[in-house]
Amino acid sequence: MPDDRVFVDKLPLNLALLPLIHLLFPGAKIILALRDPRDVIVSCYRNRFAMNAAMFQFLSLETSAHYYDAVMALTVVSRAKLPLSLHVLRYEDLVGDLRGTARSLLEFLGVEWTDDVLNHVETPRSGARSAPRAPRRSCARSIGHRWSSGGTTISNWRRSCRCSDGGRGPSATRRKKASRAGSCRIPGT
Repeated sequence: MPDDRVFVDKLPLNLALLPLIHLLFPGAKIILALRDPRDVIVSCYRNRFAMNAAMFQFLSLETSAHYYDAVMALTVVSRAKLPLSLHVLRYEDLVGDLRGTARSLLEFLGVEWTDDVLNHVETPRSGARSAPRAPRRSCARSIGHRWSSGGTTISNWRRSCRCSDGGRGPSATRRKKASRAGSCRIPGT
């Protein structure tokens, strides 16, 4: 009998707990949702999360970058050492090709395709939720490149960011080139 239970957790910092997650849920399918690291770092820095030890790291751009790098480094190790059932989904790919990216994700999850996926803003949600519902919006190109606008400068710490995809990141040479070019394209995804 197949196990139809689904548990969804969207806290990115739980990437640091991949070994424990694998131990507790060895058959879990994990979706590693990635975005340009600069956008992630600036977004975390600009948000004022409820304070705890992890969120304290996002009070400055420098500590945000180092924390991101540490979590991604742990993700690299986990992906190398554990037989994870993991699908990498890049935000930029989702925005550029919603249909293709969604099809690939549903195939990984073993879920049948339906065109309702493309109408996710209008399609009613199903299932119980404990958290309040946030307004839905479609994926937008305008969300990207926050690091390059609004007076936020990342030039001082950009080079310390691994720009990793959580396991198949660029070589040091590629990182150096990406840093000089101002781009953190995540290779291998």
